[in-house]
Amino acid sequence: GRKASEHTNAMPLWRACKLQTYFTAKGLIDYFLVEEDPSLPLTGGALAGSGLAMASTSQEEGKLFKDLKADIIQASRDLDKEAEIVQDVEASRADRVPWLVHTGFPTHLQGLRDTEIMSSYALPRSGDDDDDDDGGGGGGDGGDDDDGEEEGGAVDTDIDLRRILAAVESTLRDAYKLCSDKSPDRKMTQQRAKRLSNFR
Repeated sequence: GRKASEHTNAMPLWRACKLQTYFTAKGLIDYFLVEEDPSLPLTGGALAGSGLAMASTSQEEGKLFKDLKADIIQASRDLDKEAEIVQDVEASRADRVPWLVHTGFPTHLQGLRDTEIMSSYALPRSGDDDDDDDGGGGGGDGGDDDDGEEEGGAVDTDIDLRRILAAVESTLRDAYKLCSDKSPDRKMTQQRAKRLSNFR
């Protein structure tokens, strides 16, 4: 290499230039050369003209960033819509659980939206059921006996359904306690989980 003392006007080792900095990593800064437009003379008027050029450039950059932001928002919406639909198991790269494949869940859920799947098992709100029962009971006078018998049968069915759901919920909560990592009663080890996932 050459020494800085060798720098002369006749034979310069470096020249004056404008640099821009950017951070590459924590505590590290890199520089890159900012090229000046040779067509602009270095006079006061030219500096004012370059200010106008910079203003138009910043407007163009603002428009570009606005368009990029709109594209990103649209892409995230598209991803959300795509994520709502259950994809085919064969097309996904996710880890497959053999017993889910053998039971046929993927084929039944393929192409359905999340809302369609949730509506298949979601219970109606209890307030909606009560309002319907109250509104239907005060109907016409001619068919009170028939309506009463049908409502009584529906109430019995609702009671049975609620008992079944309570039992299922209790069973699932017990199973969750045995499988959850956060539960003090956890019985599911990694080895047992592997055995269950290989169950056919």
